[in-house]
Amino acid sequence: MTNDASEAEKVPKADAQGTVSRLTLFDNMYAHVGIVVGWLVEGQMDRKKVETALDNVVSKWPMLAGRLEQTSRKPDAYVVRTPATPYPPGYKTYQISVRTSERPISSYIPLPLPVASDVLPASLFMDDKQKVPRSGREWVVMKAPLMYWHITYFNQGEDNYSCIGVTFPHAVLDGLGISFVAHAVEAELLGKPWVIPSSPAGLGVQNKMEALLLDGVKEQEEGKRPVVSDYHAAGLAGVWYVITYLLWTFWQERWHKSRSRLIIVPKKAYTKLVEDARLETKLEGSSDVSISTGDALAAFLFKSVFADDSNPRKRVHLTSLASLRRFYDNQLDEYPHNCIVPISYPMLTISELSSMSIPSLACQFAKARKTFAEEEALEFYKVLKTAEKTGKPAMPYDLRADENVTLSNVTIAKTVNIDWTGAGGGRTVCRYKTVLNELGVSFTNIVTVAGKLDDETLVLDVHFNQRKLARLEAEVTKLIADAGA
Repeated sequence: MTNDASEAEKVPKADAQGTVSRLTLFDNMYAHVGIVVGWLVEGQMDRKKVETALDNVVSKWPMLAGRLEQTSRKPDAYVVRTPATPYPPGYKTYQISVRTSERPISSYIPLPLPVASDVLPASLFMDDKQKVPRSGREWVVMKAPLMYWHITYFNQGEDNYSCIGVTFPHAVLDGLGISFVAHAVEAELLGKPWVIPSSPAGLGVQNKMEALLLDGVKEQEEGKRPVVSDYHAAGLAGVWYVITYLLWTFWQERWHKSRSRLIIVPKKAYTKLVEDARLETKLEGSSDVSISTGDALAAFLFKSVFADDSNPRKRVHLTSLASLRRFYDNQLDEYPHNCIVPISYPMLTISELSSMSIPSLACQFAKARKTFAEEEALEFYKVLKTAEKTGKPAMPYDLRADENVTLSNVTIAKTVNIDWTGAGGGRTVCRYKTVLNELGVSFTNIVTVAGKLDDETLVLDVHFNQRKLARLEAEVTKLIADAGA
């Protein structure tokens, strides 16, 4: 499907033989941040083997060798431009750097990993001696490669570890998108085949995902598809809301010591959690919906962090981020770019939350997940379109709530336990993530269910203030003890 003339004019003209890949409003929403994803691996990684794998990946998937650019009309709309091959002299398809740590790994974290530990600093997964972009704007200004790879070696004394990581603009790839990259590198290192993801269409042609959404909106306008009349899973924030939110974030970080922690939950513990929830809902006669591990875990986390909140009338909300890939008959299965939409979970007061059991809350979450439909995704797309027209930022959570927690479950991406043996590494100890931005502030009340290690231990990335962290870690410890794990 082709764009109308006004839409096509927004896209910079392609080079004579290069390509321009269109991104969407979903990508624009995350353009203010960069992401560092890294792995702590046993053994010493071979830089040359990693470089060879990366060369093979970018040659097969050339979009990764491109540069992020802003469109001529919208300051927050982006495309990826990839020149024709052979690339111009001096053109870098990616960056890679290495260094050897002067400190032992034990000065950062204890090994083996305990139930809760500090997140390894981003400096171990990126070159802190060179300027690395932290936002989409900086990637544009610096004309920087989309991928900055880095290896830090720990090889003094009894240390025998490597940290390998990649820094990339969130405006180009979401969680599943970067997993496509990681698995492509893994496959090249192991000599295995891999599927090249589909990139956005070029000049004057609609992005596949956006075309599907526009078709859905058109069907709604023609009365062929229902419209969600009472939609609150996302909204537009005014200036005062944004200022207040940023001040609250700074307050949480400086006064309440919010920070990131890594929590690992043994299989026996989370299995008991979900089995107990299913059993109780069955006994209560609510077995019409199947509670997943994600539902039970979300209920457990949500109740834990607000367990000692003293304001019974405070309204709290859990935003669970889903993907558009679940719709459209698998047409977006290989789509690597941002297509995240919030699920409409119920908003609760602290009083209501306190009175609910974990199984009862998990059952509500399960029902919301099961009934989540394409029509709600279309409403979110309309919010993004309105944000583009008005200049107001779109927030992917219920703005009526006094406090929100954002949950992202990327277990399906299977990025926690990447196999680095093809590069000389051994067992993957764990995976880490850091969010970068130009403000240098760390946003709080965020949970990422990262995935499973080789022994099926579940890895959680959490960012809360000190009080919430203490409560959550205590509850996880109790859960593990009760399960005999």
